[in-house]
Amino acid sequence: MEQLKMFTDEETIPATIREAIGGRTCRTCAHRVRYQTHNETPRSMCNAFRSGRTSSGMLRVRANNPACIRYEPINQ
Repeated sequence: MEQLKMFTDEETIPATIREAIGGRTCRTCAHRVRYQTHNETPRSMCNAFRSGRTSSGMLRVRANNPACIRYEPINQ
């Protein structure tokens, strides 16, 4: 099933950044951590960015988000 988006990446992300990202996503980033407490569903968290809104202090991300400027491949 295809997920519909309200805005496409072409509308929201400038062309220069899209070229630098090169189609990479948070799913293949070394900073992505799967975080789960007790009976909750696992969540993807970013170890590179901090958040004051979560109890763990890490930023919540979606695995299909376009990669950010701190992207590092998993194999490094």
